Amino acid sequence: MFTKIIAILVHFFVGEAGVINKIQVNQMRRAAYWQLHNMSDTSLKDIGISRADIYRVAYLGRGRG
Repeated sequence: MFTKIIAILVHFFVGEAGVINKIQVNQMRRAAYWQLHNMSDTSLKDIGISRADIYRVAYLGRGRG
């Protein structure tokens, strides 16, 4: 019984759908948004995105198209 509880807790906190993974992914998205938002328009143009694309690139992982 104790082993099953430990297994459930490990599965909950670790792995593809784990809480820790979701926190890390969310933090990476916020950091990407912050970095893109603080870039100059020239730098954004160099990498092929506009200010309107920042949210989509950071949170949805898609550029234009």
